[in-house]
Amino acid sequence: MAVEDAVARETLAARAEAREIDVVIECAGVEAAVRSGLEWVRPGGRYVQVGLLSGLVSIPFGLVVLREIEIRATFGNSPTGWMRATELVAQRAVD
Repeated sequence: MAVEDAVARETLAARAEAREIDVVIECAGVEAAVRSGLEWVRPGGRYVQVGLLSGLVSIPFGLVVLREIEIRATFGNSPTGWMRATELVAQRAVD
């Protein structure tokens, strides 16, 4: 979910507080987005790192352990691949 407007931010904040976010997919490669994503995903949820981060990144690994967050990483490299992946997620064809 993009957080581009106030309504989207409020919705995201409410869902994160209620621990309703099953999967977070970080695509920007921004350290602050990594930390936010790990804070938003529910306990036992899945965090996927797609965005390429540069250098060393500080993340709250204690949070990952305490909440038993599953972390995955992948590399996406073409606009066509991104569009297909977005379609599959929207169709709930992938976990």
